[in-house]
Amino acid sequence: QRLLAAMPKETVPVILYVKNSGHVLDLMGQAEPSVISLDGQYTLDEARRLIGRPIPIQGNLDNTLFFAQPDVIARETQAMVEMGGTQGYIFNVNHGLLPQTPPEHVQLVVDTVKATTKATTKTLAQT
Repeated sequence: QRLLAAMPKETVPVILYVKNSGHVLDLMGQAEPSVISLDGQYTLDEARRLIGRPIPIQGNLDNTLFFAQPDVIARETQAMVEMGGTQGYIFNVNHGLLPQTPPEHVQLVVDTVKATTKATTKTLAQT
C-alpha cells in the first residue's frame, strides 16, 4: 500500500497483480491501484465483490484453456468477455501464456474477444 500511495497514479497507471491473491483482494482494493489484475482463483463477479470498490479489473482467462478444443476456447472466451462487460474490464489471461501455447489458439481468442466486444457494444448502442 505504501508503494502504491507513493506512485503518481494521475500520470502513470498502476496495475497491481499478486499471484494467488484471492485472500487479499480486499486489501488490493484498499491500495487503490488504477487496475487490479486477477489470477484465476475467482470469477470476475466474485473478484469484484471481494475488491469492494469500483476499480477496473483485468484477467483472468485460464491460460490452460488455450489447449482445449477450438469450440471450447471460443465459448469460454465469449463468456468471459460478456461477464467482464464493456466498462472497467480489460480482457487478459490469468498468468501469462505458456511457451507451448498454440499460436492459432491465441488468434482464436483474439478474434473471439474482438467479435464479442463489437457485438456487445453494438447491442448497447441500440438500447
